[in-house]
Amino acid sequence: MQVDRSEGMINLDEVLTFTEAADKWGLADGKTIRKAVERGRFEPHEIKKSGNVWLTTYAAMQRVFGSPRTSPSVLYYTELYENTRERLERFFEEAGLALQRGDVISIVESREHPERIFCILKTEEELEGLQRRLKYFMKS
Repeated sequence: MQVDRSEGMINLDEVLTFTEAADKWGLADGKTIRKAVERGRFEPHEIKKSGNVWLTTYAAMQRVFGSPRTSPSVLYYTELYENTRERLERFFEEAGLALQRGDVISIVESREHPERIFCILKTEEELEGLQRRLKYFMKS
């Protein structure tokens, strides 16, 4: 578990319910992990019960059960993010050039639904506003 000592914050992306952990590690269900808790395989600081839900971390699961299982089809989030980021950068570059030529840009839902217009960009300032909004949502 990553802890930022300066702010006392825990990265919640590293926290899993027992059900989530069982799914990622290919275990039947959370009961397998609860049995490991009963047998003392987890350290006290690696688990917590919150209401009716048991929580643990990736690091604890890896220590106790090894690496999570991988499926035959793997999609790497970092590559997906990079491809998306690169495509967006190209789009904004081309859109900026189009606006400089005096073109107007319509952003529509899809090729199948060109009548569903999300926005119309007429100025570079509007394009920059869209770019800021997309960057904000990609950080989330």
